[in-house]
Amino acid sequence: MFIKDFITPLLIFTSLLTIAQTPIKVALIGNSTVTADKGWGGRLASKFQNHVTILNSAAGGRSSKSWYDEGRLPAVLAENPDYIFIEFGHNDQPGKGADRETDPETTFQDYLKIYIDAARSIGATPVIISPVTRRYFGSDGKIDTTWSGYLDDYADGAKAIATAENVAFINLFYLSVAHHNEIGETASMAYNGPSSADDITHFNTTGAKAITNIIVEEIEAVIPELAAHLLINSYDDICSPVGWATHDGSVTGGEGGDTVWVSTFEDFKTEAASVDPQVIIITGSIGTGGGSTSRVYVKSNKTILGYGNAELHGSIFVSNANNVIIRNLKVRGDGAHDRDGEDCMALSNSEHVWVDHVEFEDGGDGNLDIVRESNYVTVSWCKFSYTSKSTYHQWSNLNGNSDDRITDRGKLKITFHHNYWAEGCVRRMPNVRFGKVHVVNNYYRTEQKDDFCIGATKEADMLIENNVFEWVNEALMYSNTATAAELKNNLFIATIGGKTGFGTAFTPPYPYTMTAVEDVENVVRFSAGRTDLNDLFCSGSVFADCNGTPDGTAYEDNCGVCVGGTTGLEACSEKIEAETACAVDGDANESSNTGFSGTGYVNTTNAIGSSVTYMIESDQDKEVEFGYRFANGGTDARPGTIYVNGQEGNTVPFPSTASWTTWESGTLTIDLVEGVNKIEIRATTAGGLANLDYLSLYDNSVSSASCTDCNGDLFGTASINDCGVCSGGLTNVDPNATPTWYADADNDGLGNPLDSIVICEQPDGYVSNSNDACPNDQKNICNYQFDDLCAPVGWATYNGTTNGGAGGDTVHVSTFADLKSHAESEGSTVIFLSGSVGTGNGADSRIYVNSNKTILGHLGAELHGYFIIDGESNIVIRNLKLRGDGARDNGNDDVISVITGTHLWFDHLDISDGEDGNLDIKRESNYITISWCKFSYTSASTAHEFSNLIGHNDDHIADRDHSKVTLHHNYWAAGVKQRMPRVRFGQVHIVNNYYRSDSDGNDYCIGAGKEADLLIENNVFELVTNPLNYIGGAATAVNLNNNLFTNAPGDKTETGTAFTPPYAYTMTPVNEVEDLVRYSAGQRELRDIICSDQIESDCNEDLFGTATVDDCGICSGGLTGVVPNDDCTITSVNSQINDSIYLFPNPTNDFINISESTTWKLVDVYGAIISNGTGKKI
Repeated sequence: MFIKDFITPLLIFTSLLTIAQTPIKVALIGNSTVTADKGWGGRLASKFQNHVTILNSAAGGRSSKSWYDEGRLPAVLAENPDYIFIEFGHNDQPGKGADRETDPETTFQDYLKIYIDAARSIGATPVIISPVTRRYFGSDGKIDTTWSGYLDDYADGAKAIATAENVAFINLFYLSVAHHNEIGETASMAYNGPSSADDITHFNTTGAKAITNIIVEEIEAVIPELAAHLLINSYDDICSPVGWATHDGSVTGGEGGDTVWVSTFEDFKTEAASVDPQVIIITGSIGTGGGSTSRVYVKSNKTILGYGNAELHGSIFVSNANNVIIRNLKVRGDGAHDRDGEDCMALSNSEHVWVDHVEFEDGGDGNLDIVRESNYVTVSWCKFSYTSKSTYHQWSNLNGNSDDRITDRGKLKITFHHNYWAEGCVRRMPNVRFGKVHVVNNYYRTEQKDDFCIGATKEADMLIENNVFEWVNEALMYSNTATAAELKNNLFIATIGGKTGFGTAFTPPYPYTMTAVEDVENVVRFSAGRTDLNDLFCSGSVFADCNGTPDGTAYEDNCGVCVGGTTGLEACSEKIEAETACAVDGDANESSNTGFSGTGYVNTTNAIGSSVTYMIESDQDKEVEFGYRFANGGTDARPGTIYVNGQEGNTVPFPSTASWTTWESGTLTIDLVEGVNKIEIRATTAGGLANLDYLSLYDNSVSSASCTDCNGDLFGTASINDCGVCSGGLTNVDPNATPTWYADADNDGLGNPLDSIVICEQPDGYVSNSNDACPNDQKNICNYQFDDLCAPVGWATYNGTTNGGAGGDTVHVSTFADLKSHAESEGSTVIFLSGSVGTGNGADSRIYVNSNKTILGHLGAELHGYFIIDGESNIVIRNLKLRGDGARDNGNDDVISVITGTHLWFDHLDISDGEDGNLDIKRESNYITISWCKFSYTSASTAHEFSNLIGHNDDHIADRDHSKVTLHHNYWAAGVKQRMPRVRFGQVHIVNNYYRSDSDGNDYCIGAGKEADLLIENNVFELVTNPLNYIGGAATAVNLNNNLFTNAPGDKTETGTAFTPPYAYTMTPVNEVEDLVRYSAGQRELRDIICSDQIESDCNEDLFGTATVDDCGICSGGLTGVVPNDDCTITSVNSQINDSIYLFPNPTNDFINISESTTWKLVDVYGAIISNGTGKKI
């Protein structure tokens, strides 16, 4: 059996205070040295208990002045933080520009005082932090104090204002200078890049961790009330063991001997078996398992330490040894199968051993067994677990190997403290014979799959105190041959049995102070196992680069990959967080599995074809390397194909990584064209893609690009030409031509197509687009390529008008009863719906819509029920989610049922789970347009997932010369099996729609029935079984023009010559239909799809907002973030030129007198400019 050990400051089980779990918010204000990606701010949360939230509002490149002037403070104050940490200085220095520079003795302190006062105004505690030093070393190997970038003057200024205002102060500048002087220039290179020439200001993970540790130490000193909520306390800093290992001798390991680094199994085996004292530091993953050949025998006077993610796939055997320390290592076996396997670690006839911060997994016989007269052992901060590789005998820790081995009497004195027995452990946590064993402050969580946790058998004398048992089946099992198994002050959560001990156990002969039992889970669960080796030392440090090379120059690049040095790898030029994707089929920002970068990762839907899409820009046509980081916890690979601008490329293999928290990286090459490229990864199996953490680029001429181009088009390819004009893509502007500018008389950002000039420079009052359909309407936002959002396109416009309730009353409803009442009323009405209404209970959920009605839904508006239009005309229904009770064989209700209805427009609807159909049109209905709608079925539907019927039946010949319907820019999605639509008799125009109902469930898309006359053009059919199906009586005509079929087998034959639509329309190019329709169909933000005559805005121009102009003439309330204030008086103040005057919380009296005339600005506490001018009076 083997033991692990680390060096850490004095562990005397310092007691944690019991703290009420009241939520605490800590806001961070600063520059890039405070941000999460390049500074220390991203590490601070890991130091606090779960109820402490870190709100990081730091921004790169900002000074104390520019951060404030940009108006960032109100958002921080709105979060109502309890503490505000403030660090500036780097960008305040001379040479940073007038918009950023401050003077350390005057204006720098003035701005810090603004933050102090603002924090106090909301009851928060301000904390001033002096700027962290840059890592610029002089010829003497120390930080150069004569360099112009030395920040002592700003550090002194920060201290001066903190002292004057009596606020907490962390002197990070001088502390970080001392830290770097101590570790030296070579070690400091590991903080960000291989040399000081790369980046001497910012931090990678290593640097951020070191600076955070400095800050945390100061928090304990200057903000004790906040320090009480730190997760990692004095247990972090352990120099020597506590417990039996300290009794009747000492444990110093290899202290005084040589220090050797090993990175191979053979070297480790050789050094561990040497007779001299040694400190052995392991780097990397070594060993291949394989039974007894994987054993490493450890002699006396050894310290074995793991650096970074050091791991041994094998076993450690400490036999007949004394004075051994094993720390900060992962030891992994081949899996538990029977009692004849190898232990991960075994102690046999060994004394004074300390095993600390070791992770044990899948020991073949046990994880850590201590047997055969072994004595004076401490096992601390270890984690024990088994994975699916273990199928039997998941018995973790045996202490005493046989009832017959009476030579163990008086031996097996062991302390187990702050260990974590996790998933997979079934027994022996530990199981004890003969020994006096102290089990204290451990955490057990087996998900109730254990036989028992602690076992006390022959002559076992056990003191079991202040442990937490959560989701455990049997906490304690003991036999009548045990001496004692005393349970004291343990916490049982969802634990079934074994909660009663017996007898009075021994009294430990060593000093210890316990962690409060209510704090054990937080402290142990998240701290047991491997950690940063340097966190375990009391003084000094060890340094190896990220590749495990002592004093090496490899470093972690921006993508979190170890590069340079001896790795042979180049640094990435940019990391693209997966969650910033332009489009995702699935969860775009999941965070349930740990170990990811950024705020989360992408988890696509488990289906063939599920995809994730990004945009990347290249300065030329070229082949580039493309990296990715992923996790695949399944047993099978989840491959995908990468598409560049729609062209199929390489396969991304995404093999199994064994668990969803194990992240691996890969690279491939892609061919880019000059300009913006659309990169899509599509799953090729039903499992979908692996979880994607981030993408990596390795070429400075290639970078991530916006998901929308300069024309605002999703996945668009428009770009700014030499004249500074957005051209190409969908702009209809020739990139090489002199641009045309269109008059924007109503200042809505849209140009009048009838008023233009041709000139390179943009004139005042002109814009580059010509999309303004209503050039005198400031609120006009209604212009799509095909869809005039103020009115329908298609059959609904023919032989009459379709304008719904225009000119009638406007009402706002939020209940089913009100919606039904107004929809069924006489007269013209515009109805706005908010919220979710209806219960879907058959006849009780039906709404019979009367003529001359417009029904509009706010974002999130939903009807669980049914609209019926029977013999009515001129109806507009837009921007709603409509949901039925689920399709089934005996279903009655369509979500929308049209019977003899005329001049109807259905637009931006999200319709699902109609009992009979989603939207059916029957019995002489005519002149109808269906646009930008999404049709689908969910698991609530079990049969008859038939979406859209046009024409009642073959015998209803009265439908001749009726059923004239236009369907454009609609999306038939998952679950739809038939009728998209099915048509009888009518002249139906099917144009620019997107079909992707997944081929496994799709019978057919478009059905051509009796006398159907169908014009089907510029549609996209993807992953469908049968795009077209001829049904029943002979169709009159079916024409297929310029459609795109992808993985869409089946009938595509034509017949006859279809009708010519009698209305004007312009089609979207077929290669742009998927991107436009897939992500725009269905319900949207209401402002995006309606016109000005339907908009009601407050003074902040928020749709139906509640902001008003207060007595001071300021738009306040609502969504403005400004508190209404009717006290508009101003204080009279006499001051000198260039003085800053700060009035909190509110000015009084009518004006401010200034002794000399000057230029002035009046700003409020949020940084907003109220007014400005020149003179003596404000």
